[in-house]
Amino acid sequence: MRCLLFIAFVWWVPAVSAAQGWVEPCDPGSGEARRAADALRSFHRRLEVGADLEALRAEWARVGDEPCLEVARETGEWPWFESLPTFRAWWAEGGRTWLFGLLDGGRDLLIPPEMQTPLALDAASPALRALLCPEGDGDCGAATRGWRTRAESAFEAQEHSDAARAGGRDCASAIQPVSPEERWVYWGRCVAASVPRRGTLPLASFRRPDRGWLVLRGRRGHYRYCDEVRAYDLTTGAAHVARSCRGMALGADGSVDRRAQPDAITLQAGRVPLDNLREAAWMLFLAEAVSLRRVGIRQVSPPRGLRRRFRIEPLFRYGFGSGSWAHSGQTRLAWAWVHGPDLVAEGTLTWPNSARPGESHAARLIEIAEGGLTEGCVPAALPRLELGTRRPGVSGVDADTPVQSLEGRLTEALQGASPPRCGASVAGSGP
Repeated sequence: MRCLLFIAFVWWVPAVSAAQGWVEPCDPGSGEARRAADALRSFHRRLEVGADLEALRAEWARVGDEPCLEVARETGEWPWFESLPTFRAWWAEGGRTWLFGLLDGGRDLLIPPEMQTPLALDAASPALRALLCPEGDGDCGAATRGWRTRAESAFEAQEHSDAARAGGRDCASAIQPVSPEERWVYWGRCVAASVPRRGTLPLASFRRPDRGWLVLRGRRGHYRYCDEVRAYDLTTGAAHVARSCRGMALGADGSVDRRAQPDAITLQAGRVPLDNLREAAWMLFLAEAVSLRRVGIRQVSPPRGLRRRFRIEPLFRYGFGSGSWAHSGQTRLAWAWVHGPDLVAEGTLTWPNSARPGESHAARLIEIAEGGLTEGCVPAALPRLELGTRRPGVSGVDADTPVQSLEGRLTEALQGASPPRCGASVAGSGP
């Protein structure tokens, strides 16, 4: 059974701005508009010459106090920045253009890009920390620049796909029950929340994973599926696979027999294209750090008769949540990055696609790498592996979750196999 789920949340939070009275665009020829433009240009110059972070923050706060820039709050709060690199990226991507556009006196709504969340290393996984390049080392991430470009293209494609799947909010109709003085802000923030979000990798550079083993465990497929344990050597491309496949079994009443016994275990060995494998592992390990945000500037004409004018106090600030989707054909794979007896990192992956762009791209890259598997001798023998603590899972409609007993048998069969070796090779090393 496949289904789509779209969830949206709306909430109301009292505003805290100190602004009083009406807020509307300034006359572009007014002294206040010219003063705001001068403040933006002055800030831009200081940003370009690399002023101290705290000094920049202080000047940015003064820019935000300019009366003609109060209109920036029509789509949210005044933008702030935690780190200089993420602010610089936002400023160059469209933040500067958006703010100057607010001073042109137009009636259209300008929706800015969202600022990227800085990478929080203290909360990042061990895999992410292991791959992070030292700051200022331009050569470290050279081998993964093409991978980053492909990931960004995949995220853009998923943005369009998710937007088409979700449809759009009817923000023009939604404002009808709202009081006239609240309508512009309500409509503007509704429209801003309706802009599709795109997956974004952290600004930092990451090296390729070229040592250790990648272990994938879990069920793949829906009506026809396989429970599997797979191990890939990131040094040589060696591939060791154990699986048990069957079609979905139905009971007499037409429901899924969740306790149907699996078929016999089959083994497969050989090698996969090494560069494809490493790219897939790289994206898998970075998937948790992919954030969703608005990219670029949008210009939207308001409904007929709606004036670009609003109050910030004592009215309300509106927030609109984003949506997600899922279907019963998805499963959850467990992954582990292993070096010998040591578990470097572990996690889970939604298969074969996900509302999370990083996961979807990782799953697609894994499919590509595995599609190039050449059966035969293996360049590296399978060591005794630490599988990790994460558990794979499937939809409760299809099976009892997690599937554990079969996984143990698959692992035993895989570890007990002795495929022929092809050439001397080191069986992976630490990250």
